Amino acid sequence: MSQAPSTFDPSRALAQVGDDAELLGEIAELFFEDSPRMLADIEAAIELGDAKALRYAAHALKGSVANFAADPLVGLSAQLESLGNSGRIDGARPLYTELCASVETFETELRNALAASP
Repeated sequence: MSQAPSTFDPSRALAQVGDDAELLGEIAELFFEDSPRMLADIEAAIELGDAKALRYAAHALKGSVANFAADPLVGLSAQLESLGNSGRIDGARPLYTELCASVETFETELRNALAASP
């Protein structure tokens, strides 16, 4: 049985902050605090059919997960941002569902990586 691909690259994430594990931990804590609101903003935009709000909310999440070299999450966020940018909401719900599951997996992987770092 093969293992599911990781949602982020811990070594790249650490390199992006100058190999400062403490700084990465601080950024992670901010993400853990902000991610529920960011996901709720995306969901609200979808529920309201507000493409502009979807674009902004997805862009905010994309920037946040990019800090961790979380390419799959960056990609999903970019797809939602693109939908919003085109003025569309159709197709956003399944992407949002996939994004939520990916964020949950990512947060677990990030917590594990932080706990394993010296």
